[in-house]
Amino acid sequence: MDTVKFAKKYHFSILKIVDEFECNCTQLENKSSPTDETEYFNWLSWFAWKSMMSEIISFV
Repeated sequence: MDTVKFAKKYHFSILKIVDEFECNCTQLENKSSPTDETEYFNWLSWFAWKSMMSEIISFV
């Protein structure tokens, strides 16, 4: 899956964004567990995408 490949490549950068979000907003309750690798990296990819889109919308 492309989402898994993307999340693996940017794993630590995405985790930094997740941590920043949780520090500034709230703890995420639906965070995926690393026990299911595909689901975990897919979740990280989508979190990164949503975070990016939120920043773009705020900028516009």
